[in-house]
Amino acid sequence: MPGLLSWAVARAGDEERATAGGTFYAFFEIGLFTGPPLLGQLVEQFGPMAFVVPAMVLVAALAAYVALANRSSKCDRQPYGY
Repeated sequence: MPGLLSWAVARAGDEERATAGGTFYAFFEIGLFTGPPLLGQLVEQFGPMAFVVPAMVLVAALAAYVALANRSSKCDRQPYGY
């Protein structure tokens, strides 16, 4: 969890760091609240293979994000503690 937060706020400027952290936690909590019921409904309707499609979508989204982040300007800021 601390690593994800550091990754989320690493590109934020000093004046935007609190907003970036708050946004990260807001979406993290929304995911914790909505994810299990939604995946439970998918499993109930489609069986255990219903986990494969959301997992593939998340992996593809992460790969696209990493590719775009590496293509854009390099971050000269280091996460806290480094």
